[in-house]
Amino acid sequence: MDDTSISRLLQTEKKVLVIGLSKDGSKPSNQIPNYLLSAGYEVTGINPTVSTSAIGVIPVFQKISDLPVDFSPGILVVFRPSAEAGAAARQALEAKPGIRAVWLQLGIVSEEAGKLAESRGIAFVQDRCIMVEHKRLFGV
Repeated sequence: MDDTSISRLLQTEKKVLVIGLSKDGSKPSNQIPNYLLSAGYEVTGINPTVSTSAIGVIPVFQKISDLPVDFSPGILVVFRPSAEAGAAARQALEAKPGIRAVWLQLGIVSEEAGKLAESRGIAFVQDRCIMVEHKRLFGV
């Protein structure tokens, strides 16, 4: 995606679903969702190992199927290994067909996720950090 498309996406889609939200505050998969929260996004996470309803102030669920029926994220952000990214994207898109973008974080690439997004006509970004792009494009 080019800068104009990424900028438009980040300006219009304010609900983010993070697969792989970490409980560990020192990890990017915790820091970046918290950055998005501070930047005005509504962030919800998936972490199969949690036993609470939130990590900090971010609501978290063990499985995508546990998400509220009326929760409709615009951007899916994936913090899972490349080998798992396609399956994670597929599961999220099947459960929440209104997702308008799949974003694989820095270091994560998946041809399967890209083809899936393309087949649904939705935006796809891989191997780029959503926080870095937000800061770069909006001067934060």
